[in-house]
Amino acid sequence: TKNTSYRDTAQQRYDWVNSCMLAPDGLYWDHIDLAGNINKMLWSYNQGMMVGASLLLYEATGEETYLQRAEQLAQTSLTFYSQSGRFYTQPVIFNAIFFRNLLILDAVRPHGRYRQALREYTNALAQAVDPATGLLMVQPYTGVPLLNQAGYVQLNALLAWPRGQYHLLA
Repeated sequence: TKNTSYRDTAQQRYDWVNSCMLAPDGLYWDHIDLAGNINKMLWSYNQGMMVGASLLLYEATGEETYLQRAEQLAQTSLTFYSQSGRFYTQPVIFNAIFFRNLLILDAVRPHGRYRQALREYTNALAQAVDPATGLLMVQPYTGVPLLNQAGYVQLNALLAWPRGQYHLLA
């Protein structure tokens, strides 16, 4: 639109998130309630969303700092969630959001680790697919939520996506 107020607002909100929600370990906490208490849960989708926000600001401004922040967060997040099976403590859909943003980063600044981590996670999930129904049955087995199935579809679709053809705006 060439309306700089959108970019300015995005940068202001981005700066607020970084000043209020960025944990000392470089990951992002979940939220602040109305009383000012920070929920320090480290959800994978929050990391993915901030990778994506950094990439969008990089595209909007051309400032290399945003790209560097996206890369740093991607590396920190992959290290954190790869340890002790932490990916498997996250809802499947949250990891789908996370990996989608990592593959968008991969299109801008290729790094083989992003796609490899996605492949390993998706292959591990395949072990939880019920052969009789083809549905992903992640624990606890209280039902078959659409979000789990949609997340699993997205993860596999990401692997089918030709490398380097991921787009920030689809």
